[in-house]
Amino acid sequence: MIGSITRLWDPAEAVAHALAPGDDPQPRAVAGSPDVLPAHCGAGRAADLAGALAQPLLDSARRPAPSDRLVWSCTVQQSPGEAALTDEQWARVALRVLAAAGLLTRTDPSTGCPWVAIRTRDPHRLVVLATLIRPDGSRPDLDHTATRVRAVLQLLTFSPQLTRAAAPSAPPAWARTGTRRSR
Repeated sequence: MIGSITRLWDPAEAVAHALAPGDDPQPRAVAGSPDVLPAHCGAGRAADLAGALAQPLLDSARRPAPSDRLVWSCTVQQSPGEAALTDEQWARVALRVLAAAGLLTRTDPSTGCPWVAIRTRDPHRLVVLATLIRPDGSRPDLDHTATRVRAVLQLLTFSPQLTRAAAPSAPPAWARTGTRRSR
């Protein structure tokens, strides 16, 4: 799996990017923090979701400047040739990515940053969005986030619970001939 991290100011822009055109006709939220995901169920789904993500920015004691870019976005793309993951598998990937980035704690997820994972129109891609202000008003430490996320994605690429390897098209040459050279 390959990850790309960006920081944005506008939650509406981040949600619009996640819902960009692709192959799958049904982009959907596969997981999210309790304060963000229920808002996704309304009639204006994208607007409600963007509003729920923006709420911590509005509630913050210090009004953030546009240069702060307090919306964290990580696009996770499967490697070519991998079978598409289910919504439940993508939800587990999102939790692992957020924990690696330091935006979510495994012991108490309610103290983490508000977040949502959107399975995009491309079935091999997930966009994880988080607001970089915790419910208590503190901000996460983002030092070395890209390195930690990359390491987790490399581990997940080879995870037997997440990958379903395709059968090889042909056996290796040594298997066809029955001989194998020692090295």
